[in-house]
Amino acid sequence: MREDFRYGHYDRTVWYLTALTIVVPAALTVVVASRNPDNSYLAAWLVLCFLTVLLLLTISAPVRIRVTDHRIELRGVLKSTFIEIADITDVRTIRRHEIRSKIPLWGVFGYFGYFGCYIDLRDGRLYRLSVTSRNRLVLITTSRGRYIVSSRQPNLLAKTILAQKEVPVA
Repeated sequence: MREDFRYGHYDRTVWYLTALTIVVPAALTVVVASRNPDNSYLAAWLVLCFLTVLLLLTISAPVRIRVTDHRIELRGVLKSTFIEIADITDVRTIRRHEIRSKIPLWGVFGYFGYFGCYIDLRDGRLYRLSVTSRNRLVLITTSRGRYIVSSRQPNLLAKTILAQKEVPVA
């Protein structure tokens, strides 16, 4: 069995933060270039650095969730995370307010979503987020860690994962 789920639609905050991530570096580059017309190499270096960071952020963005017989694949543009079904201890949907206390330790906050390693300020636990919208969230707890993903159909995703968990592995 293989079933694909799309991530949720980008919410308004994600669009604002994505635009801000693009506009602020572009404005900074224009200011630096206009202040130092003789030193255009500085503006060129800034453009190169900002484009490199934006490219790295873009290739890490979440694309889809695939549930197979033995694992869950959190697929990105170039990077995928695999969660073994046998390692899963709990799956449940969560509400938007439950991720408010999480801040990025190593990851992205707003540029095409929220993904990477986040820490919960309340209890100090680490979470792996792969979220495009802070609505319709699913918490997957494993023996190795906790994952929060967003999906257009969070209840169906949770039921599908639980159904795979109950199927005996041959």
